[in-house]
Amino acid sequence: MSERVRCRLRNPTVTMSDIAPNSPPTSRLVFLDRDRSILAFNARVMDLARRPDVPLLERLRYLGIVSSNLDEFFEVRMAPQLTAHKTNEQRGLYTAQGYTALSAEVHELVRQQYAIYNDELLPLLEKKGISRSSSTARCSHC
Repeated sequence: MSERVRCRLRNPTVTMSDIAPNSPPTSRLVFLDRDRSILAFNARVMDLARRPDVPLLERLRYLGIVSSNLDEFFEVRMAPQLTAHKTNEQRGLYTAQGYTALSAEVHELVRQQYAIYNDELLPLLEKKGISRSSSTARCSHC
């Protein structure tokens, strides 16, 4: 069984001083960091895949949802982060440091996703008589 480590995502809120460091201290506006909020949501969905009281195939479905969401996240949300990283410039919340931090959080989420699948769900599926097979093993004429 894999170690159960919760994804420790940073606080998904951003203050005005994070965006504009020279803003007056009275600026107490708080914004939601959309990227970290998306990751935090996916961490919560993945928590459902860990729960033994959730039916096995539903747990597998939750991992599939996280996988699909992360695909979209990389296609849409990481592009501006990657641009900021490559050019080493800041555009609002997008910075090279922000990319590095966000990348580390995503890698941890994916690591946990694989651990849940390989160490928890696959053994349980095999106990139920459900196993993986390659496409060539399924297709006799391939």
